[in-house]
Amino acid sequence: MDSDSAIEIINEVKQQKRAIEKKLTTLPFKLKSQSFYFKMVELKKVFKKTKAEASLMQNQLNLTPHLEKLDSLISEKFGVALY
Repeated sequence: MDSDSAIEIINEVKQQKRAIEKKLTTLPFKLKSQSFYFKMVELKKVFKKTKAEASLMQNQLNLTPHLEKLDSLISEKFGVALY
């Protein structure tokens, strides 16, 4: 991978992270974790536990594409799963 490709990937990862962080502020609850990685783990557990709650479902629908894209990008390019 050349340096231009690496920079482009890193910028895309940062963009997805910013989009996720912005959407996290709209959740009807506060995540306890300080680390972005641990927030994603915590969020995944919350989504699994509270699938039936309507307000959370809308937030989950808004966040899920960003989470999946970031996870896919990191997995594909760096060989690491986000959660």
